Amino acid sequence: MCRRTSLNPAFYRDCRGVPTHLRYACNDRVGAELLLIFKLSHREEVMGLFEDICSFRNLCDAFDKVEENAGAPGIDNITIEEFSVSLNSRLTSLRNSLLDKTYRSLPLRKIGIKKSDGTLRKLLIPTVRDRVVQTAACFVLTPLLDKEFMEQGSVLRKEDERIVITKGEQVIKEIPAIKIDQILLFGSIQVTTQAMKYCLEQDIPIIILSSTGKYYGAVESFNYVNPVLHAKQFELSGSEGFSLTVGKAIVRAKLLNSKILMQKYDRNRNEPILGTTINTINSVLNKLSSVETIAELMGMEGAGSAAYFSVLRALVGSEWGFNARKKQPPTDPVNSMLSYGYTLLFYNFYALVRSHGLHPYAGFLHGIRHGHPALVSDLVEEFRAPVVDAVVLNIISRNALSLDDFDISDSDGFPCLLKSNARKVFIKAFESKMNSLILHKTSGIRTDYRRCMDLQVQMLKRLIEGTLQEYKPFTIK
Repeated sequence: MCRRTSLNPAFYRDCRGVPTHLRYACNDRVGAELLLIFKLSHREEVMGLFEDICSFRNLCDAFDKVEENAGAPGIDNITIEEFSVSLNSRLTSLRNSLLDKTYRSLPLRKIGIKKSDGTLRKLLIPTVRDRVVQTAACFVLTPLLDKEFMEQGSVLRKEDERIVITKGEQVIKEIPAIKIDQILLFGSIQVTTQAMKYCLEQDIPIIILSSTGKYYGAVESFNYVNPVLHAKQFELSGSEGFSLTVGKAIVRAKLLNSKILMQKYDRNRNEPILGTTINTINSVLNKLSSVETIAELMGMEGAGSAAYFSVLRALVGSEWGFNARKKQPPTDPVNSMLSYGYTLLFYNFYALVRSHGLHPYAGFLHGIRHGHPALVSDLVEEFRAPVVDAVVLNIISRNALSLDDFDISDSDGFPCLLKSNARKVFIKAFESKMNSLILHKTSGIRTDYRRCMDLQVQMLKRLIEGTLQEYKPFTIK
């Protein structure tokens, strides 16, 4: 929430030479973050941060986030939809007012919401324009402030009802077990026997991967094994008709979400290739209803994905060396980020599938094969573009990572890998996206992406059990 803040006078002494109007753009929490940054930086570095905040690309990304979060208009009665009609001119005007120090946040709109006990809950709503400025500031400052991360060589221990992360004699973090759904270990992280036993008792899966995301295995309990459900799932997996119906829904949602993401990021760029690609994807979507086999459906999905990645290449720019989707191995930084992000998404889904008693290896769109959790791959498809691809585009547009953050090999056949610090930046961006709110259309619930994923798993489970007639995939607007 944007509102004027009352900051300690020392704040202003530490900010001499910094644009004073920025102090009024953010809430108390962001104000405190600004104070920290200013105390740790030289004036030139601070001014560089301010220019990053005011960049047109950052303001565009901030509006996308405000639009995603929805919400009512502020005191000026300008809705998000009205703001977006003349978005370029509004953001240009906003940027100019920030740079020439004339920007001031508007008063908050005060409304009352009636609670169950009859009393009114007071709500203060900032204008859309002020929410854009606040979000733009958060985009630039949050990665600089959130330095805490699990380092290689750390140890997970169990103390009472908490998981404690230590390195040497230092306690890095303590997390109540009730807040943990799963643990993903990348690289050289140790887990004590007591912590492992406790996680098994609490049904917290521990998934073990290399530092680059290669899957080694999982430590998980058998509490969610449901042989009756598994038998029904394998039976339906072998049904071409059932698998085709579910597969069509998944592919349709994947292509729709990819198209929407392209349109959103092209809003202020007008890439010539976009129109052609939209026509290609629309053509594929129109043909899906007549597809008669899974093999044909996968061919359609491949054609749509190839067209989509051609636009992605234009959006990220030639300097990143991205020409097409390459995953085994990823040969450039964009493919490296995509592969890493898909791995994170995959094992988030893996844990959800197991927690609801489904068998990860019996899928519908993806066929059963040795060592491949096909059902997890099915569920991932709908979320690739809105979660992982969106994170990669956001990282690139905000210059959160550069080419120097990757180990790029000159030899063919060798992967391009994120360096240690780059992985931290990526995971933080990924978790930020997963925790952001979005409307789950089928349920009508406004919740975060992880909860949306859980709802999709539950829906598919009810379909397998026979208590639901149709699987409705996840789509964004």
